[in-house]
Amino acid sequence: MSKEHIEDCLGDAIKAARATKGISQPQLAMSLGITTRYLKLIENSGRKPSYKLLCHILRELEISSDRVFQLRTVK
Repeated sequence: MSKEHIEDCLGDAIKAARATKGISQPQLAMSLGITTRYLKLIENSGRKPSYKLLCHILRELEISSDRVFQLRTVK
């Protein structure tokens, strides 16, 4: 799996979890202490969050780290 695909999966996982919980981008951004624009960039794979921010996102959205870091072997 390419690095770019992993990053796409991360953004998609964050977006899906946020939508499932019924949380808007502005609401999540505020609780994370970041701008809505920055959250949009993360969700659309334009930016990678720092490790600290990623941990905060996972806690806020109750996402298992296994779900985000699940990597498949490339054949």
